[in-house]
Amino acid sequence: MSLNEGRTIANEELKLLSAMNNAQRLKYIRLELNKLFPKEFSKKRVVENSEVLSYQGLHYLEEKQPEPTMNTLKGLANFYGVPVEVFSDDYYANNPVPFFIGKSMVEISDTTFHHPDYELTIDINVRREGKELIDFQDFSVPETIHLKLSYPELYGLVKLIEYQTHIINDKISMGKRAQLALQQLARKE
Repeated sequence: MSLNEGRTIANEELKLLSAMNNAQRLKYIRLELNKLFPKEFSKKRVVENSEVLSYQGLHYLEEKQPEPTMNTLKGLANFYGVPVEVFSDDYYANNPVPFFIGKSMVEISDTTFHHPDYELTIDINVRREGKELIDFQDFSVPETIHLKLSYPELYGLVKLIEYQTHIINDKISMGKRAQLALQQLARKE
């Protein structure tokens, strides 16, 4: 499995989710995951693998739309791989952070509001193919970045970094394959 398989919920989808209640959000995210991974997030599979609700309970939740309990939200958020905060109206009140849906190699286990702020320090070291250190003046970026983030912002940033890493690795891999193919063509001539 690659580092990430999935996509980011952003912009218009965040606006759409902001107008939904929690039961609708749960259903929307499950259906989007099921589009990405056919049959893996069907109601039957969610019930079998999440151990959060019965089939009837999930059906009732998604169709009748009662307010789910916090345990149900936490359990399904964990199973769906999204922060539980995306089921809070507060999350959508002020510029919600895009979030990743899909499969990821990185897990963040604390998905509660108990820690409203996190401090993140990123030390940046860029090397060319494991060789010399690149001068940061070439990039106009600081060598260290300090951020103070809420949990949803931190989670969104981690997911965004994962997503971009996946894209960059794919581009590098394609570039190397293209370079190899050109070298093979040149040898044949």
